[in-house]
Amino acid sequence: MCESRIYLVEGSARTTVMEEASIVRAEGSAVICINAVGERRTVRDAEIVGADLPRHEITLRRRPG
Repeated sequence: MCESRIYLVEGSARTTVMEEASIVRAEGSAVICINAVGERRTVRDAEIVGADLPRHEITLRRRPG
């Protein structure tokens, strides 16, 4: 499988949102992350800012404003 680790960057802090996400999608002002067993995490007021697919990493940040 090709899961990715999801990070949220806020200022200089980088926290892990989900270890092995299979699905990542933007819905309005939120980003939805779902793993292979259906566990779901919603990051509100966030946007996807980067995807490093060879490293299996996706980076989110808070939306400005």
